[in-house]
Amino acid sequence: MESATVLPNGNRLIIGYENLIMDMRRYAGEGAHPAAVVQQSVIQEVDIDGRLLFQWKSIDHFPVTVSFEDLRAPFIRYFAVNSVEVDTDGNLLICARNASLIAKVHRTTGTVIWVLGGKLNQFTFTNDADPKETAEFSYPHDVRKIRNGNITLFDNGNQRTPQWSRACEYRVNELDKTCRLVWRYRKSPDLFASAQGSLQTLPNGNRLISWGSALSNNRT
Repeated sequence: MESATVLPNGNRLIIGYENLIMDMRRYAGEGAHPAAVVQQSVIQEVDIDGRLLFQWKSIDHFPVTVSFEDLRAPFIRYFAVNSVEVDTDGNLLICARNASLIAKVHRTTGTVIWVLGGKLNQFTFTNDADPKETAEFSYPHDVRKIRNGNITLFDNGNQRTPQWSRACEYRVNELDKTCRLVWRYRKSPDLFASAQGSLQTLPNGNRLISWGSALSNNRT
C-alpha cells in the first residue's frame, strides 16, 4: 500500500500497486523483455468495516505506453499514482508520476473524464506566473484541489534539461480544456527533487512545501 486517506464520512481512499507479467515486445519491439514485471496502480475506497466500495486499476484505463519509463526494462513502474483527491463534484483527481499526468476519474464508473499532461494531454497550457518558464509539469506529486477551485501540485521536473523542481498552482477550465499556471515557487539557486515532494495550502494562504529527495539530489 502506498497511502490511505480518511474521508469525512469515515471511508478510506487507498493507493496500492499490483504487479503484472507482460510481454513488452508487443509494445516496445524486439529487445524488450518477454516477461516483464509491470507495476500498475490500484485505487480502492473501503468503508469503516473494510467493505470494498470502489476499485480502479490503471491498466484498464491507461495503456502501458503512456509511461515515460524504459519499456524495455525487466521491471516497469509504468504509472505510479502517488496521490488521490476528491474533487468538489465528488469525482477523483489522481496524480500519476511516471506518466507525467493528472486525471479526473468518475467516482462510480471509473471512467477517465479528462487527462491533463503527459502523452494523452487534452489541455492547452499557458503560463501567467512567469512566461519565461514552461507551464507544463513533469513527474508530479501531490495534486490537491484548493478553496479557490484551482489545483496545486509539486512539479519534480525530471524530464527537464537541466532538471529543477517547483511548487505550482494551476487554474483548470474543464470545459475549454485550458490550464493556466497562475502561481509557482522556484528556489534560487534551483533545487531538484527526483522523487517525492508535496505542496499544501494552509488556512491563512501560506504554502507548505516539502522538497522530497532534493537534499540528496543536490548534495555535492
